Amino acid sequence: MLFLKENQNLIMCLIFFEIFLAQYDAEKRKSSGVWCTPKPIVDFIVRAVDQILQKEFGMPEGLGDENVHVIDPAAGTCTFFVGILELLKRRNVGSANSLRNGEDEKISARGATTVEDNLKDRLHGIELMPTPFILGFLRLDSALRRSGCDSVGKKRWDLRLKNSLEGEIDVL
Repeated sequence: MLFLKENQNLIMCLIFFEIFLAQYDAEKRKSSGVWCTPKPIVDFIVRAVDQILQKEFGMPEGLGDENVHVIDPAAGTCTFFVGILELLKRRNVGSANSLRNGEDEKISARGATTVEDNLKDRLHGIELMPTPFILGFLRLDSALRRSGCDSVGKKRWDLRLKNSLEGEIDVL
């Protein structure tokens, strides 16, 4: 319930955006390939990629490994990136709680700083439409705050407003 209270306006914007997108110009939405991936599917894909990185590529931290970069060429409202942040938060909470006997459900200040410093350089998103682009920034900052960061810091998320099917995009 706390999540709903703290993020009510953001959730309302996302709901409004999805309804608007479905009703405003369905043909343009279809021709542009604009679809919102349901959260359960995002969570499944994020967990699967994390497990593959761990088991098949020998990266025990999976998506948390500093050598893993994620590029989303159709980032939308950054649902996949938020899913990654949530997965890493759950992982950090589990390890932090096992060390501190469950005193605190937020990741440690060191962990939060690592998430901010580490992920902002490794998550690269490209979005064609301005509205989901802006909502993506808001969602990522909100997810970072929920992960234990009191401040979103000085680093900017690597999101670009651009058509990923045209021209070159330098992200790495």
